[in-house]
Amino acid sequence: MTHPTYHAAPASIQSSGTPVAALPVFSPRTLLQLLWERAHLHMTPQELQWLADKVPEFSCYYAAQLEVVLQGVGCLVAADGQHAASHGAAGSFQHHAEVQDLLFAHANQMSLLSGMARIAGDAAALLQHTTATT
Repeated sequence: MTHPTYHAAPASIQSSGTPVAALPVFSPRTLLQLLWERAHLHMTPQELQWLADKVPEFSCYYAAQLEVVLQGVGCLVAADGQHAASHGAAGSFQHHAEVQDLLFAHANQMSLLSGMARIAGDAAALLQHTTATT
């Protein structure tokens, strides 16, 4: 399996004929940022508080899961390397394409986590601003 490449979308044309700015390179983080930019102005304080509270909790749990998975993969690769020295290559991640797919998958997971963390921080800041102005 090959990893898809993502390119910036070309500038599109509005119905008025004026160009619209090009979109960023697609990633989970940029997707979340685009959706956040469009939605946050319409969110209630309760929804903002929900994001500010729950996203960090979920992100910590998700990061801990990723840590366990990556440590397990590291142990498997290390064991394969030790086994290969005496018995020949065995197991996954023997070819660059297998490692490449694993690394791209984890990079996307980290992109998702960073995008979620940004949204949680922005939601908390909006809540503070709303509280300060009322």
